Amino acid sequence: MISRYDEIVKKKLSGPGNAKYTQLLDIIAGMIRKDISKEVMEAEHFALMVNETKNVSKQEQLSIVIRYLHQQSLHEEFLNFTAAEGLDPDSLLKKIMETLTKCGIDQNACIGQCYDGAAVMSEHISGAAAEFFVTIQKLYKFFSLSVVHEEFLKVQKELEPVNQYKELKRLSDTKWACQRADCLAVKRTFPANVTTLKRLAEGDNVHRAIESKGLCILLDQQFVTSLVAIEKLLLMTKQLSDHFQSPDLQLASAENLRRDKIPQQPVRRHLL
Repeated sequence: MISRYDEIVKKKLSGPGNAKYTQLLDIIAGMIRKDISKEVMEAEHFALMVNETKNVSKQEQLSIVIRYLHQQSLHEEFLNFTAAEGLDPDSLLKKIMETLTKCGIDQNACIGQCYDGAAVMSEHISGAAAEFFVTIQKLYKFFSLSVVHEEFLKVQKELEPVNQYKELKRLSDTKWACQRADCLAVKRTFPANVTTLKRLAEGDNVHRAIESKGLCILLDQQFVTSLVAIEKLLLMTKQLSDHFQSPDLQLASAENLRRDKIPQQPVRRHLL
């Protein structure tokens, strides 16, 4: 039907069968991107959302989505799937810029960025933060051992006989929101963690005793301070994330929540 009114489309569809359908999809995709570009220009601003995932061939790829307000309606539009040649920040930025350019969207209009798959962000974690999350992961692995886990549940029953058992969670390296749950689990079970480690440190199993003593040393005052501070920070970001992803999001309520959680900062309009 489109070919009746568009000579370019008509010419494209005059080729072989499979080629016709591929070209038709490319044409339709181009038309949709053109409409999105026009709406973003009218909206003046947009937020960028990028996620890393694997396709059926187990190859890393990026999904790129933008969100913007157009005619008092919130739009969330998918732009592109693109192969991830590298997961480092420079490679990621290159793919994002290529997609925005292809879609005719000005990167200077970007006022927000969200990276759901956080593998690229983890490369920038260093110092005390890196040590903290490494310790969290070590705790999970150690307490997942059957003998250790059995003792852990026993200690919980002794310390809190009326409460249900609590489990440590595997550290998520793709979603920051999930890391709040990981930290909260350690925070809630901290007395049981320390008691379990001290008992195992005095046990007959030499290897397990050495590992328990090593973990006890890591659970020092600096770790406790980091645990409280980081869990509180992740709770704040989770509240913002949950609210901003709501399909019933209202701009006014989002701005009020942002002001409550984050001190006023100058708007940064360029991609990092």
